[in-house]
Amino acid sequence: MRYLTPDDVRNVAFAKPPIGKRGYNEDQVDSFLDDVEATLRDLYARLARYEGSSGPAAPERPEDRGFRRY
Repeated sequence: MRYLTPDDVRNVAFAKPPIGKRGYNEDQVDSFLDDVEATLRDLYARLARYEGSSGPAAPERPEDRGFRRY
Protein backbone atom coordinates (compact mmCIF):
# COMPACT_ATOMS: atom_id res chain seq x y z
CA MET A 1 0.00 0.00 0.00
CA ARG A 2 1.30 3.46 -0.89
CA TYR A 3 0.90 5.96 1.93
CA LEU A 4 -0.86 9.20 1.25
CA THR A 5 1.27 12.22 1.88
CA PRO A 6 0.12 15.60 3.19
CA ASP A 7 0.63 16.90 -0.36
CA ASP A 8 -1.68 14.17 -1.71
CA VAL A 9 -4.42 15.35 0.64
CA ARG A 10 -3.82 19.02 -0.07
CA ASN A 11 -3.69 18.60 -3.85
CA VAL A 12 -6.44 16.05 -4.44
CA ALA A 13 -8.69 17.01 -7.35
CA PHE A 14 -11.98 15.32 -8.13
CA ALA A 15 -13.60 15.20 -11.55
CA LYS A 16 -16.78 17.11 -12.25
CA PRO A 17 -19.92 15.07 -11.56
CA PRO A 18 -22.07 13.69 -14.37
CA ILE A 19 -24.37 16.15 -16.11
CA GLY A 20 -27.37 16.96 -13.96
CA LYS A 21 -25.57 16.39 -10.64
CA ARG A 22 -23.94 18.96 -8.42
CA GLY A 23 -20.90 18.75 -6.19
CA TYR A 24 -18.03 16.29 -6.37
CA ASN A 25 -18.06 12.86 -7.97
CA GLU A 26 -19.19 10.70 -5.03
CA ASP A 27 -17.30 7.59 -6.16
CA GLN A 28 -14.00 9.49 -6.33
CA VAL A 29 -14.56 11.10 -2.93
CA ASP A 30 -15.49 7.75 -1.34
CA SER A 31 -12.42 6.09 -2.84
CA PHE A 32 -10.13 8.87 -1.62
CA LEU A 33 -11.61 8.71 1.88
CA ASP A 34 -11.09 4.93 1.90
CA ASP A 35 -7.40 5.55 1.11
CA VAL A 36 -7.15 8.16 3.89
CA GLU A 37 -8.76 5.76 6.37
CA ALA A 38 -6.46 2.87 5.39
CA THR A 39 -3.38 5.08 5.71
CA LEU A 40 -4.40 6.35 9.14
CA ARG A 41 -5.31 2.87 10.42
CA ASP A 42 -1.94 1.47 9.32
CA LEU A 43 0.02 4.39 10.76
CA TYR A 44 -1.81 4.18 14.10
CA ALA A 45 -1.18 0.41 14.23
CA ARG A 46 2.52 0.95 13.54
CA LEU A 47 2.67 3.69 16.18
CA ALA A 48 0.97 1.43 18.72
CA ARG A 49 3.48 -1.36 18.03
CA TYR A 50 6.35 1.11 18.30
CA GLU A 51 5.05 2.45 21.61
CA GLY A 52 4.21 -1.02 22.90
CA SER A 53 0.58 -0.17 23.55
CA SER A 54 -2.76 -1.18 22.07
CA GLY A 55 -3.68 2.25 20.74
CA PRO A 56 -2.31 5.62 19.72
CA ALA A 57 -0.77 7.80 22.37
CA ALA A 58 -2.70 10.78 23.62
CA PRO A 59 -1.66 13.98 21.87
CA GLU A 60 0.88 15.96 23.79
CA ARG A 61 -0.40 19.21 25.23
CA PRO A 62 1.65 22.40 24.81
CA GLU A 63 1.79 22.70 28.62
CA ASP A 64 3.49 19.30 28.83
CA ARG A 65 6.37 20.62 26.74
CA GLY A 66 6.91 23.73 28.86
CA PHE A 67 4.78 26.09 26.78
CA ARG A 68 2.28 28.36 28.50
CA ARG A 69 -1.15 29.19 27.20
CA TYR A 70 -2.03 32.86 27.12
